[in-house]
Amino acid sequence: MRLRTLLLVGCLATFGAGCSFVSSAAEVNQGMQSEDADERELAMLEGRLLLTLGGGTVGVLLLFFGIRWYMESLGTSAERTTELAAERAAGSPLGVLTLAVVIPASDGDPPPLPRVGAHVDQLLDLVGTLRGMRARWRFVGARGTPAMNALDSEAEATRLSGVYRSRVSAPPDYRGVNDGWLALVTVRAPGDFSGVMPSDAEGFEASLAPLFELRSNDSLAFTAEWIPVGVAASLPERFPALVPVA
Repeated sequence: MRLRTLLLVGCLATFGAGCSFVSSAAEVNQGMQSEDADERELAMLEGRLLLTLGGGTVGVLLLFFGIRWYMESLGTSAERTTELAAERAAGSPLGVLTLAVVIPASDGDPPPLPRVGAHVDQLLDLVGTLRGMRARWRFVGARGTPAMNALDSEAEATRLSGVYRSRVSAPPDYRGVNDGWLALVTVRAPGDFSGVMPSDAEGFEASLAPLFELRSNDSLAFTAEWIPVGVAASLPERFPALVPVA
């Protein structure tokens, strides 16, 4: 529940308690003006009880909203942590790294890949999946960029992935009938990836090295997908940099 909603509920509760307090105070005042000593003593007890309850209610409300304000403004609540992560991601430069490999359809359908992710552990699991398939895939390419602001990095990620995406076809009913699958991974993360431009599979392994230098709390975003490739004979034409992996 957001802080504004809690404040509104607290104000309504305080208003209701205030009305009840005023009404009870009027009754106590009337009792204290009675000529009967017992009624005056009872009214005094009721007044003390009323003050105790009123003060306790106000104290609890102040304590609750004080703790909530601290957690929202200075603490580590989930909402605040998410906001801080978004602020760091928006304010820190991000480099772009695009990786692409192809596996033949004769090996069967490829394993599933997470379409999107935002955590280092997810990214490293994805890299592990691709490395575990190394005996099956052919290297296509990898391209990296220097660090840039968030908007530019997003545009560059779209451009780089589009370079590979535009060179394959994707018919509507493709599962299990195509001759190849292109694994396309695009990462936006803190760091300078401008030196990544390998021309062979060994260079592809080297291009993964910057990803293992990321820290667990780094703000990043990545996409991964399989794109069907049409005719096996056209693979070298579509991807001149294809290099078999021994």
